[in-house]
Amino acid sequence: MDYESLTATVRQLVDEAGEESLRSFGAETVARIVRAETQPGYVHESALTGEARQALAEACRNVPTAGADELRGYLARVNHGVLTHDDMDFGLANLLNALDAWTAFLETGDPDQVYDLAEHAFDQIDFQAEEAATVVDMDDVLATPEMAAEYERVQRQLAA
Repeated sequence: MDYESLTATVRQLVDEAGEESLRSFGAETVARIVRAETQPGYVHESALTGEARQALAEACRNVPTAGADELRGYLARVNHGVLTHDDMDFGLANLLNALDAWTAFLETGDPDQVYDLAEHAFDQIDFQAEEAATVVDMDDVLATPEMAAEYERVQRQLAA
């Protein structure tokens, strides 16, 4: 499956999913991204101030139960302490974008935010493949086991 077909299929799954499926998928997806990006040493000292690192750690720890207002407060503290606006590490940027998309979904219920979360999950896998010197073929994005597994998870959860 090429990249355009993948994104079109995910868009259709999101558009057809019920609110409960969107919420369940979104919660699990943001939790997966948080787990993958919060390994020891995931935030470089030079990327965030100490206050911002603390706020990010609190957001990540509380994301399963926090409401939109609480998460938005954490993200405001993080954004205030970003030191590397133009040269941010991909993993950190993806994590912040995923947290923002989940927060926006909680605020508005907008399915587009869940679609964005799915994209962030695929981007994370793609980035990890690049770090492992594996190239994800844009004409066959499901060729790697990790991308195929994520696609199956997306289909299973959004079709529920």
